[in-house]
Amino acid sequence: MPGRGLAAAGTLGIALMFGSPVLAETAPRLDAGAERERLLRDELLRQQRRQEGMQPEGDATITGPELFEPSQLPETGDTFQLSAIEFDESAFFSAAELQRLADEYIDRDISFRELNDLVNRVNAWYGARGIITARALIPPQRIDDGVLQVRLVEGRLGAFIVEGAGSTRERYLRWRLGLTDGEVIDVAALEAAVTRLNRTGDLSSAAALRAGERTGETDVLLQVHEPPRWHVQVFADNAGSTSTGEYRGGMMLGVNSPLGVRDRLSMLVLGSEGSLNGSIGYDFPVTRSGGRIDLRYVQGDIEVVDGPYRAFGLEGDSREMSIGFDQPLTRSSRWWWDSSLRVARSESETTLDEFPFSEYSIDRASVATQITRFGQYSQWTWRQGVQYARLDDQVMDDEEGFVVFDGLYNVTVMPFERWAGTVRGAWQYIDDKAVPSPLHYQVGGTNTVRGYPESTIAGSRGYFVNLETRYRPGTALSPFAFIDHGLIDDISPNREHLLSAGLGFNWRWTRYIEGELVYGHTFREILPDQDDWRVHARISVSWPGY
Repeated sequence: MPGRGLAAAGTLGIALMFGSPVLAETAPRLDAGAERERLLRDELLRQQRRQEGMQPEGDATITGPELFEPSQLPETGDTFQLSAIEFDESAFFSAAELQRLADEYIDRDISFRELNDLVNRVNAWYGARGIITARALIPPQRIDDGVLQVRLVEGRLGAFIVEGAGSTRERYLRWRLGLTDGEVIDVAALEAAVTRLNRTGDLSSAAALRAGERTGETDVLLQVHEPPRWHVQVFADNAGSTSTGEYRGGMMLGVNSPLGVRDRLSMLVLGSEGSLNGSIGYDFPVTRSGGRIDLRYVQGDIEVVDGPYRAFGLEGDSREMSIGFDQPLTRSSRWWWDSSLRVARSESETTLDEFPFSEYSIDRASVATQITRFGQYSQWTWRQGVQYARLDDQVMDDEEGFVVFDGLYNVTVMPFERWAGTVRGAWQYIDDKAVPSPLHYQVGGTNTVRGYPESTIAGSRGYFVNLETRYRPGTALSPFAFIDHGLIDDISPNREHLLSAGLGFNWRWTRYIEGELVYGHTFREILPDQDDWRVHARISVSWPGY
């Protein structure tokens, strides 16, 4: 009934405005948009953790047999003079370069030995540039008016042969490698293209050359190793919100290269007692250098089933549509540099006994850059983004824009074969402290400060830091120890922080089952009746398909 809804809304509003500061800090968990934001943030943090300590594939090296038989003129000792030396047109050397070389051999007495030297010098140029598909030679000829013809045989693409590509179209691989039938093969460029292919996607490939069927042609053989065509994972954890149910279950489905161009389709369903969330995403390549377009839709529903606000009948739903462009800028063996652009529109509505309690729509535009440095025994990553969010509060009939700075980092050091130390963290900064809950930064829980419930504190500004050391014995069990810290700087209270430490381990049983168990002990009491310890658990079962 409307009257009941208004009364409940007023009661809840008073509780949030004049209740304890801690409850005011945790209020964002009551908003459907804030719950969606936490899920998206947690997925980004999990992706970063999966990449910790990884090393890029080495530079590709094109292999192949000798494509040309050595050809030498008989050195008889006879001498003669040439008035000109003419070379075939080259894809690698300018006419001026070749002419300067020819000038050293004309208008003077020379022998066949010096002509062999001329050819060898051109072939040495090819070799210095890594061009193994080209050779200079002097064909049998009649010399008229002292003009010598030097043939430049620069291998042109004959056949392109792909092995191991069950779900990748040959046309896509040709495009990524820049190969065109009949065009001269630049081996150095081909090596760089194969290296970039391996470092900007999910393929592992190697290339080799062989002599083509016709003179002057070179075949390219590409051996490709693909990941499984599809992947299903079912999982359960206790990383849900206290108000909507801590125990969660979900399923993820990933399909690799459904259209044969190394595109990806991903779907997620995640539910707890009081929440149900789902997402579907599709990304595909658009640039030869590895740029991709990402399309994503996320939707969720919540119902408060526990805590002091359960009696108010709070429910909500949210949705977000986004499109992004991710472009690798550098992919060397030591440095990776990436950029991304994204626009999104999200809507959320939270009701109290069917009476609107909050209703937001947010339009965002963001840009971010990420740099990763790979060392022999270390890896570090830094990501910085900035976004403009235009928020329309439809309940308060207010519209306002906010500039949000956010970032993350991690540093992993591996001083010994089985030991690794990691420092990781993330942050958000908004100049205005009074921002609506969908823009709040949330700290506490499995992916931020372990030992605390999910989203224990939240506000416009905040950060968290994890210090972690891990032992990797090479078996199914990998133990670790950690210290976590997090801080929120907001209006009420002005500043609050979390601190915890604990132990945990990851384990894997066969290739299908894995899990994580973490014990975290807290050193600051934030919530009423808060436990001073918490166990975070997760188990998953995966089925890769071919």
